[in-house]
Amino acid sequence: MIEDLLYWHIDKKKSLQILSLSLSIEPQVPLYLIYSTVACYVYFVKKFHKDTSNSKSSDQNAGINGIFVNVKIKIIITLCAGIFLLTACPEPSSKSPLELIQENNMDLPDPVRLYHKGLHFKLSKLFEITNYDNMVIQDDAAVRVIEQLSLYFTVESFTQTEADGYAYSFDTEVDDLDAVHDVYSDKRLNSLKQSTISIKKVTPESVKYPGYIQVISGARYENDEPTTYFLATLQVNSKYYVFQLIGKAENMGYLHDDFIEILSSVE
Repeated sequence: MIEDLLYWHIDKKKSLQILSLSLSIEPQVPLYLIYSTVACYVYFVKKFHKDTSNSKSSDQNAGINGIFVNVKIKIIITLCAGIFLLTACPEPSSKSPLELIQENNMDLPDPVRLYHKGLHFKLSKLFEITNYDNMVIQDDAAVRVIEQLSLYFTVESFTQTEADGYAYSFDTEVDDLDAVHDVYSDKRLNSLKQSTISIKKVTPESVKYPGYIQVISGARYENDEPTTYFLATLQVNSKYYVFQLIGKAENMGYLHDDFIEILSSVE
């Protein structure tokens, strides 16, 4: 009878039934925990069957009873530990980016340090790399997006030679920083319909490098929702970097301070 019970426990079909039951009870549990729990259970039952068979020749009664108690305790401990792991696992986070921003006092959460063309800066880890590059000039620009919010961040660099070329295109004498920023803002303005542009201002004192900041709004096509572009140009040594934070106009009001924080993190 003991052997019949053992073969019942180690039968593959029964093991699969145990696995199915675990999945139905706790569907969010990682599969590796379920597999490891079932594997441990089957291992100890097989060990019990092997030890019981080997013990029959020496002591049919006392041997089986002793091993049965010993292995049964191991099985119970293993199953209890498995049940604890399965039921104690927290459900994976399913919060949307908007919910995470709301929980962070309407600020972009969890900034991480990134690098682009000799420059370090901090940007929320909610942004992911994208190949969509319709809003930049340079081919090697870095573009990231929070898809659920249609919020884009871009940064691109211009060499001293490129800056000089922009400066020569003006009828009056302008310095290279002004030239890069003005050329870029003009291109952005001309790409939009029913566009508006704010006064160009010097970046706040919290920003370590000289630069300008401006806000441009408009639609790319007729009947499109208006889009707002936070635009800033910084001069870092002999290079010029243009930053943009781009999103739906209705969402950008609470993100201006986040844009300043990104600029302030540049080093």
